Amino acid sequence: MRLKYQNKKESHDITLNLNTYIDNIHVFLDPAIEKNGILKQLKKKRIIKEITGYIFYNNTNIPIATLNIGILRKYDAIGVKKFLENIGGMNH
Repeated sequence: MRLKYQNKKESHDITLNLNTYIDNIHVFLDPAIEKNGILKQLKKKRIIKEITGYIFYNNTNIPIATLNIGILRKYDAIGVKKFLENIGGMNH
């Protein structure tokens, strides 16, 4: 799933890999997004509802997030459709 983040100073293309989901709305996130400001922007755009917990793996806390599929669909309808098909065809 590809998103574009930009402000007055910078622009970034963001790829969210949703192949590592836990259930229909929870996914693992790259721990780096908490440090580089991308998490803040994804929350501001309401793509990520909240961080619901962490899993400790390989000496790293990996965030688990709740997604807002409806808003995410606005940015990448094809990617969301594929994601929903992979988790069992849930209709959102």
